[in-house]
Amino acid sequence: MSTVNEINLQLGHPLNKKCYCFLLFKYTLKKLLHVLVFLELSKLQIKRLQNMRAKEFLLSSVWQV
Repeated sequence: MSTVNEINLQLGHPLNKKCYCFLLFKYTLKKLLHVLVFLELSKLQIKRLQNMRAKEFLLSSVWQV
């Protein structure tokens, strides 16, 4: 069950504020983790592209000489 559904189910609970805050915190943390992983993967992809361009530049400059 998704966290949003869990939050909606917990709203009727007597301890709904605590549950809601906890589930919201958990959901936010999870999304933040996904964003951080995505950013890290993007950085790796950019580095790989830069390395490929650098190699292409070196190869093209070697062939021009």
